[in-house]
Amino acid sequence: MVSSEFDRNHRTVIRNFYTHAIEGGVKQWARLINGLKTNLRDVGPEAAVLGWQPTPLPPDYLSDYIAKILLISNLLGQATFWQDLMDRGLVRWARRQKEIPGGLPFMALAEFKLELETAKEIEPGFIPVAATSGAAWIELQKLAPMDSDRAYEFFKNKVPMTRIQFDRLSQLARNEAFTIAGSENIALIGQVKEVALDALKDGLTQHEFKKATWELFDAAGVTKTSPWHLETVFRTNVCSAYNAARWEQTFQGPTEAVEKFVPYLEYSTSGGANVCEICEPYNGRIYRRDDPIWDTIYPPLHFNCECLVAPVSVFEVMDEGLKPDTIYPDSPGPIKGFDGPPSALGRRAA
Repeated sequence: MVSSEFDRNHRTVIRNFYTHAIEGGVKQWARLINGLKTNLRDVGPEAAVLGWQPTPLPPDYLSDYIAKILLISNLLGQATFWQDLMDRGLVRWARRQKEIPGGLPFMALAEFKLELETAKEIEPGFIPVAATSGAAWIELQKLAPMDSDRAYEFFKNKVPMTRIQFDRLSQLARNEAFTIAGSENIALIGQVKEVALDALKDGLTQHEFKKATWELFDAAGVTKTSPWHLETVFRTNVCSAYNAARWEQTFQGPTEAVEKFVPYLEYSTSGGANVCEICEPYNGRIYRRDDPIWDTIYPPLHFNCECLVAPVSVFEVMDEGLKPDTIYPDSPGPIKGFDGPPSALGRRAA
């Protein structure tokens, strides 16, 4: 069963990182809002409805920032997946099997006390380093957004990824971030135009229109004093990319040896007092790794969902006599857009 240590480690990693993301996001959206305010400085409500047309393309700083968040969230998901397996005795089990699972990150390979040249033959481009579980988790829990080069240096020993694979993931993050940033930018412009239309109907002066527009930004949840929308955007995207990486490592990345080590998976909710009706029925449920239910309920299942899926090792199965569930509980199920396996960077939230 999911331990309190597993829950504490992952919650700390996720919540610390999306807190950093929200703090930085407020600053980036402030730049966007200030740009819109500058554009509206001499514009009245009629012109805002009929002639005002700022570029709908997202500013580079906005999409660049979101790309960093998506990239690091994915890498954190990968790194914590392998740390989970290490914590559950992957090395001890592999020694018993007298085989070294291929495709492991070098922090795992180092535990086998391999020579450097042997390690290079298995996965070229990395340098093995030993890391204790506690130190590794503390390092991950303190992580803040960073640029791609620094991210590669930080994660290159923690995830089984070559530089080419890293660059591909980085490009995916940039593409996804451009879409999210564009949606946010266009949405704000659309809301300004709605305020302008209402101002025309109500006969507001230019000064009154501007006041209503400034109030709009607070109401939209994208300011320091009212960041509720940004909290949803970053919490959902961080958790989505984090879980998408763990999905990929679980179902698309492992070798046969790792698959044998993790026969089951367990659903774990955020552990709070207000777990929603969608996720609560699945909490603590253990299903076979190849059970088709994971195609539907792999988290997140809705906006702001912080649920996780924990690997269940052969040691836990033997020590605790665990057996997989065969019955699916009654649940409203995931909301639309969250009802399938995650893509490379999760499900978009904007």
